[in-house]
Amino acid sequence: NFTKIKISDYLVELVNNVFTLSQKKVSLKTDLDEITIDTSSAVSLGLIFNELATNTLKYGLVKTGENLCHISIKRDLDKKSYQFIYESNGIPFPANINLDHSDTMGLRLITSIVDQLEGTIELIRRPHPRFVIQIPAQ
Repeated sequence: NFTKIKISDYLVELVNNVFTLSQKKVSLKTDLDEITIDTSSAVSLGLIFNELATNTLKYGLVKTGENLCHISIKRDLDKKSYQFIYESNGIPFPANINLDHSDTMGLRLITSIVDQLEGTIELIRRPHPRFVIQIPAQ
């Protein structure tokens, strides 16, 4: 069936591929519900997670110790939505970067895609970058 995809497998494989292509070692931890969504939404979420993983490699790695990334994908039955969390143990997200009005192409892309999915995004800056994305369940 090419109209639906198991999003947890897709996003974990995508992020692992981004990290594998890098010279920098990042360990990936996951907490995943099995959720199947339409391929269009999956591609959109793939773009978001690719951008977040790439940004982790470019700007957010720790100077000493192990680099960690955590992905959580959960179904929220009460709110009838899906929650996607991406976080790393890297440096705190800079206070001067505004998620809603970013000067960076990557963050504008992320917020634009979340809007297209009729979702919300929250950035928790400290102690480590954490992006919480909610989209309506299908």
